[in-house]
Amino acid sequence: MSSGLSGSPLRPQANEFRAVHELSGVWLLRLGEGDWRSGVPDGLPVGVPGSWNDQVPGARDELGPAWYERRFELPPGPQPGVRDRLVRRERAADDPPGRG
Repeated sequence: MSSGLSGSPLRPQANEFRAVHELSGVWLLRLGEGDWRSGVPDGLPVGVPGSWNDQVPGARDELGPAWYERRFELPPGPQPGVRDRLVRRERAADDPPGRG
């Protein structure tokens, strides 16, 4: 059923008030329980988007929790001096690009 709207209203749209930044690339991954909010020690480099099951030896059937880390600098907002809100949007690793 089509809504009649062009594009997807649920996807972020770049415009004069909003910037969209792509964070695909190499991230650090740590499998297992733990609280790694202050950093992922001994993280394994994995490509994102992607499935760790295919990238980490011995993790083919791993279904447990995982922590990802990637550091980046937030560029200036679309309007000078505007950086008051940051929204992070994630997709599942097995979602094809453009689907969500």
